[in-house]
Amino acid sequence: MKKQSTLLLALLFSAGSAFAQSNSADVDQQGDDNSADIEQIGQLNLTNLSQQDGSEAEISQIGEQNEVYLNQSNGSDASISQAGNGNLVRGLVFVNANSMGSSLDVDQSGDSNELQVAQYWGNNSIDASQQNNSYGVIAQYGYGNSAELLQSGSDLHFITQLGSDNFAQARAFAGSNTSTLSQAGSGNHIQLNQSGGFIATMTQAGSDHNARVRQAGGSGSLAVTTQTGASQSIGADQQGSDNTLVVTQTGENNSAGSNWWSNPGVIQDGDSNIGVITQSGSGNEAFLSQVGDGNVGVMNVSGFDHTSVIVQEGDNHNIQFSISGIENTVDIRQFGTSEHTVGFAGDMVSTVKQNGNFNEFYSVQSGDEGGHLITTADGSDYLQNGDNNFMNIMQTGDSNSAFLNQLGDGNSMDVMQDGANNSTTITQNP
Repeated sequence: MKKQSTLLLALLFSAGSAFAQSNSADVDQQGDDNSADIEQIGQLNLTNLSQQDGSEAEISQIGEQNEVYLNQSNGSDASISQAGNGNLVRGLVFVNANSMGSSLDVDQSGDSNELQVAQYWGNNSIDASQQNNSYGVIAQYGYGNSAELLQSGSDLHFITQLGSDNFAQARAFAGSNTSTLSQAGSGNHIQLNQSGGFIATMTQAGSDHNARVRQAGGSGSLAVTTQTGASQSIGADQQGSDNTLVVTQTGENNSAGSNWWSNPGVIQDGDSNIGVITQSGSGNEAFLSQVGDGNVGVMNVSGFDHTSVIVQEGDNHNIQFSISGIENTVDIRQFGTSEHTVGFAGDMVSTVKQNGNFNEFYSVQSGDEGGHLITTADGSDYLQNGDNNFMNIMQTGDSNSAFLNQLGDGNSMDVMQDGANNSTTITQNP
């Protein structure tokens, strides 16, 4: 039978409604299936709660600079609500390997609140929400853990999961948000949704990873995602201006584009976008679509079975590429009216290189103003060097240039230029 301890701590002064100051509740429950109900009204309130073995706790604090310290073990659950400014929740949950796990629900409403929670072993979960210049740190160690965090305002949060079958989801809206999510283990899954001015860093080490980030409605945003291991997948989109996206994958069966949230690839929508995708391994697939002004897309892929596509619409486009391996395909498309470029020979990793077997290269450029360019040829750092290569280049507009090079076996090339003052140089050495 569940044993219950109920504490209502409120002190009313005279006939008015002034609240109590510096209330303190210390609860230590030992045994099975205990429950605690704690309500504190006022400022500088403190709750220390210790529970174990399937116990439950509900804690409510109304006021400012209140604190909750929670210590639970073996399948205990807690719900914490704080309303006010400068509040703190600090929790430690330890679960035996054979336990069903613990759950923690935290709701902080107000400004400058802080959350620090660590959960160890078992199927633990945490669901937390914060507002306005708040700080959240969640760490989970063990098996089958899940963490969900909602922040609104200019907030900062860190989520770390070490173990297996982990799930992390963070949503941050309005203001300047900073998110750092880390997972190490297997079967990990991250989802991040930010709106406002934001910075996102996601790191996954292990196997069977998923990472998804969406940033919308801000400027000066940055998303950095790193995956190491096997079977990784990253999906991302950014909306706004001055966005930068960096994706790095090492391992096997990597894919930079995904269909999460009905998004088929990595997309940037806005101004002055820069997208960098680096893949190393086998079975890689990458998609990048940029819509806006001053876009730059860079891909550096090394391994086997690659497919890389960059689509840009807007002005001042710049595509940079380097691929090495077997069965590579590069599909480059640019639309708009400005200075389109595909690659730069000899001056950066962006040199349009293909080195390997079964290579294919496609490019479509449309527009005027400044003229298009597809390089290498005599300045070569080879554009296709290997076996069974194929090129198809189409340029529409005036003052286009294409200097091409194919070195290897079974090369084939189609070039079409439509406009005036165009130039083409082709070198093939079968």
